[in-house]
Amino acid sequence: MNRIIATLSCSLLFVASAFAQDMSAEKILQKVEDMLDISHSRVETEMRVYREQELRTTYRMDLKYQDTVSQLAETLYPPRNKGDKTLHVGDNTWLYLAKINKTLRVSEGNSFSNSDFSNMDLMKTNLSEDYTPALLGVEDYQGEQAYKLELKAKTEDVPYARILYWIRKRDLYPVKRDYYTFSGDLLKSMVFHTKTGVRNGAPDTLVMTSMLEKDKYTEVRYVKIERGQAFPPETFNKDSFAKR
Repeated sequence: MNRIIATLSCSLLFVASAFAQDMSAEKILQKVEDMLDISHSRVETEMRVYREQELRTTYRMDLKYQDTVSQLAETLYPPRNKGDKTLHVGDNTWLYLAKINKTLRVSEGNSFSNSDFSNMDLMKTNLSEDYTPALLGVEDYQGEQAYKLELKAKTEDVPYARILYWIRKRDLYPVKRDYYTFSGDLLKSMVFHTKTGVRNGAPDTLVMTSMLEKDKYTEVRYVKIERGQAFPPETFNKDSFAKR
C-alpha cells in the first residue's frame, strides 16, 4: 500500500511539474486574456475618480466591445458629459465631445475623462498585441502564489515601456499590474477585485492608483454585462460613430 501511495504521489508531482513547465509566459497571458475577453458584449460601467481621498466625480458609461480591435464608450452621466464618446479602432482613438459637436483624434496614453485610466487601459483588452511577455517567477501575493510576468513594449508607440503583471496561480485571475514609463519610472499601479459578481467570480472592479501624485486614484466597476451582442458596422466607424 505504501508503495502504491508513493507511486501515486510521484506521478502527481510529475504531472504538476510538467504542467508548470508547459505554462510559458505567452500561454499564461493568453489564458488570462481569453478568460477576460468580452468581445461582442455591451458593458455598463461606473467610474469613480478620487482626489485627496475624496470622491470628486462619478461617471456612468455604456461600452460596446466588438472584439479586441474595435470598442466604443459613451458617457451617460454626469449630465455635463452626457453623449461624449470614445472610439478605439486598432491603434487609433477618437473622442467626440457632444456639447460642442466636435470629434478629435487622441492618443491611447491620454487620460480617459480626467481619470487615472488612459484610453488604452479602459478600451484595449489584449496586452499581447503590443507587449512581449516573460515569466520572472512565482511570488507570494497576499498569501497566494502568483505568476509574475514582465511585459515589454514591442514599439515605442504605446503609453508604457513595460508592465509588471501578477496573475494568481490557482485560477489564473489577474491581481495586479505596475506600469512603467520609457524613462523607467513607476507611473501607476492597478489592482483587481471581485465585488459586483457580474463576471462569475472573475475580477470586475479595477482600482488604478497614481504613483506620482499622492492620494490620487480611480475605481472602475463593471455593473452589467450583456454578451452575444451584434453591433451594426457603423457603430465603430470614425465617420459615423458620433451620430448614433
